[in-house]
Amino acid sequence: MNPIEFIFALLERFVPISPTKIEQLKAEGKDWWKKMVDQNENPTGLLVPIKKHSNEWYVQSGLAVLFIFAVKSVSNWMNGDSDED
Repeated sequence: MNPIEFIFALLERFVPISPTKIEQLKAEGKDWWKKMVDQNENPTGLLVPIKKHSNEWYVQSGLAVLFIFAVKSVSNWMNGDSDED
């Protein structure tokens, strides 16, 4: 799971977007991710190390685990659940 897949997994779960539109957005997101940090165009910047390390197994596994907690957090936020109650 790379950062783009993580974002779209959350969108699919919580945002009422038509399947056609979500697939279009996913395709555009994946295309952007592929050409975002082309080493020939811009070898510096914050996105270079993010993209470089996002292909590592530990980052992808970490995002998959983070997804579990993100789903709970977003669900609690949307339902208005709070620890302060």
